[in-house]
Amino acid sequence: MLILSPQDVALSRMRHPDTQQRMAILTYQSHHFGLVRKFERGDRQDALDFCKDLAENKKKLCILLEENNRYSVWGKLKRLEYKAKAVNSKPTAESGNRQDTTLFNVRELNELKAASEEEFSQIVLKKLNQNRKRTSEKSNL
Repeated sequence: MLILSPQDVALSRMRHPDTQQRMAILTYQSHHFGLVRKFERGDRQDALDFCKDLAENKKKLCILLEENNRYSVWGKLKRLEYKAKAVNSKPTAESGNRQDTTLFNVRELNELKAASEEEFSQIVLKKLNQNRKRTSEKSNL
């Protein structure tokens, strides 16, 4: 479970491949998530509990998005992940110019896996803040 703000993610809309209905897509670190449930601003604890239940009991990777006026829970979309990997695996002329969008390197991920729940949250928050600062500095150039 990750707790993110709108500035950390990209939101878009697409048609569901089977039903053709328009659906919201959240993209974070090249992973795609679909909207599971929305909560009012005063229901932060309910949103946390719901997301925690998905992560711990149902073993689902999810994101709790903290917006100004509400919270929303997003679940990982496996079908889109497969398509995205297939598309991204094709070599292109621009692939040498592409920036790495991974938040953690392999060593950091291994440390993260061994961290306690509290340490995990602190490590992710610190890394997100570093990434935000770096992004902000780049946009100011």
